[in-house]
Amino acid sequence: DYTARLWDVVTGNVLAVLTVHTGGVLSAAFSPDGRTLATAGGYQDNTIRLWDVDTAETKAILTGHTSWVRSIAFSPDGNTLASVGGFGDNTLRLWDVDTGKNRAVLTGHTSWIHTVAFSPDGNTVVSAGNDTTLRLWDAHTGETKAVLTGHTYEVFFVTFSPDGSTLASAGPRTVRLWNANTGYAIATLTGDVYGTRSLAYSPDGRTLASTGIDGTVHLWDLSELLSKAEDLQTAVSQIQRQTSERPKVQLVYFYPSDRAPQQTIDTQADRIIKDVQRFYAREMQRHGYGIKTFTYESDATGNVVVHHIKGQFDEAHYKENPYGEILDEINTQFDRSQNIFFVFLEVTGEFLGRDVCGLGGVHGATGGTAMFPASGNCFSFRIVAHELGHALGLYHDHRAPNLMSGSTGYLARLSECTARFLAVHPIFNGRQTEFNRPPTIQRLSPIALTADDIRIRFAVTHEEELHQVQLFSEALPLDPLPGTKLLACQPLNGKTATFEFPIMKLTATPTDPISLQIIDTNGYSSWAWYPNPIADPVRLDLNDDGVLNILDVVMVASHLGETGAENNADINGDGVVSILDLVLIAGSLSTTAAAPSAWHDAPDSTFTHAEVQEWLMQAQQLAPTDAVSQRGIAILEHILAALTPKETVLLPNYPNPFNPETWIPYQLAAPADVTLRIYSVTGTLVRTLTLGHRLIGSYQDESRAAYWDGKNDQGESVASGLYFYTLTAGDFTATRKMLIRK
Repeated sequence: DYTARLWDVVTGNVLAVLTVHTGGVLSAAFSPDGRTLATAGGYQDNTIRLWDVDTAETKAILTGHTSWVRSIAFSPDGNTLASVGGFGDNTLRLWDVDTGKNRAVLTGHTSWIHTVAFSPDGNTVVSAGNDTTLRLWDAHTGETKAVLTGHTYEVFFVTFSPDGSTLASAGPRTVRLWNANTGYAIATLTGDVYGTRSLAYSPDGRTLASTGIDGTVHLWDLSELLSKAEDLQTAVSQIQRQTSERPKVQLVYFYPSDRAPQQTIDTQADRIIKDVQRFYAREMQRHGYGIKTFTYESDATGNVVVHHIKGQFDEAHYKENPYGEILDEINTQFDRSQNIFFVFLEVTGEFLGRDVCGLGGVHGATGGTAMFPASGNCFSFRIVAHELGHALGLYHDHRAPNLMSGSTGYLARLSECTARFLAVHPIFNGRQTEFNRPPTIQRLSPIALTADDIRIRFAVTHEEELHQVQLFSEALPLDPLPGTKLLACQPLNGKTATFEFPIMKLTATPTDPISLQIIDTNGYSSWAWYPNPIADPVRLDLNDDGVLNILDVVMVASHLGETGAENNADINGDGVVSILDLVLIAGSLSTTAAAPSAWHDAPDSTFTHAEVQEWLMQAQQLAPTDAVSQRGIAILEHILAALTPKETVLLPNYPNPFNPETWIPYQLAAPADVTLRIYSVTGTLVRTLTLGHRLIGSYQDESRAAYWDGKNDQGESVASGLYFYTLTAGDFTATRKMLIRK
């Protein structure tokens, strides 16, 4: 309503209504002595007004902002007022409260500013806004002290802890804690946080309150976080002191011949690299790999060494091809094949070349290079951490939000696949053995479970221990970023392994070329490329009924031992139908298709407990390592359990009544010598069927049940009437009745 109101906090009565602003009042602040109130005007007002609290009279009108004034704050001594401008203004202004004069106009933000705050000692001012950065300024000289990056969206609010040691900032999805002295990131608070607009520390600084547009207040206990941050920093410092024994990150600041170098670039680069170093360490620890991270070239005081290189040409010369031209000049001074090089390029605007925020890639055995602008939104934690990933050998991963995702799916976290890759990377572990003979990679025939589920398969053998396999393809037009992208990855163990990927489920164009990266436990990678990964798949629906089920397993079982190149039951294509083929097809069954309830469509002579037990023993002796075969063994175990009766039972004969023959089914929970005796209604023994020793299992179909042809022991047909049959199996005895009707 364009007003500011003074209230009596005891009675709740309005003391004064201040009505001079011509736009909405966006911010208000009392001076430390409580005698002056400052109010900030919004749209089309663009002024700050100082009011005498006792008289409610205007003391001064501060003009200079060219857009609405978003936030204001008094210095602790009350002598200075800080204000920040909105859209199109993008400045922080410092005012002398006594004279009302503008003491300084601080520029650097590239978009409108939302919030401003003084440190408790009054020496530092912090501002933050739509450009996702926090800027720390010297409150006396107006010089930039630090630019803090890490937020991925605009920053709405900042505040210092009561002792001034930490700084809290709020974006729409996260709250972040910073070391106010060094500017290094301490922690990111995430959870059910939405649209955070305000923050406040408790007087002891151990609790932080945040409020959001969802109407909730979150209280954060900071004690443990601050302690963990200190422990992490200690561990990272110890790693950093080991730089002489491992490849490292080296920083180069490159500026064209017609550009003046930034005076604060070394300080900014130092802060951002250390933030990224701790981020990787924290994420590796979160994934269970311990505190691992890269090291950087440092001087005797621990600061990052930044090599300044003045280019041979002006900026226009490098604009169209910054990567190649600049690296040619850097190569004259450095060997990029062993270390990771970060190149900060002084350019006009925020991008490299044609709207590119950063570039990165591997170079040599353990080397790599990443390049970024030295200012603007692209000079940020997010871009530096992402491009470092490329320099380490990581590719875009759009499967779920993570560090290597595109812009719409970005999340400041490493995926499990990335963390496992880095766990053995030479940059994160120091130099490993220099011997690195590539593995042998064999492409196995793809298998088609159905027309919509084709799986590509591979076998790998290596002299070194295997660690991981990654599957790649080229990005599609709808992907957020171009270039090579990760489709899937799997952990590997041992020196031999077979593995498969459901290619139809991983990419919309499964006929496009794919590539494999095999990583060993020394961190070395080998690549293989396949132009048509699903050519000539082996069909698993052997009976062509449109579904993969137990019937197809039966077909493989019925062909065990057969040889020949044209046998469809030879799933793995090795020329013989073996237990490996049985395990592969069993492992390809869905959980539903493998269930005993799905066996009703199978022929009566499906398979026996003894057969499955023998297959299972053979499969376990082969000890396959691929996921499908391991699942196949689990399916066989499941089938074996289903074929193992829980108790010995004599079942009703069929047919009943009968003439002249019948089958008498039973099941055994333990191996036993089995005898069946048939008696007349008077108790006279008519026929004895000695079935012999039988193993655990179900004897129900006509090929396995006891058979009686309706004759006595002398071979004579018996008369119509009621008969009894008794089964003896070890200590078990049971009797049932049956009827002959002629």
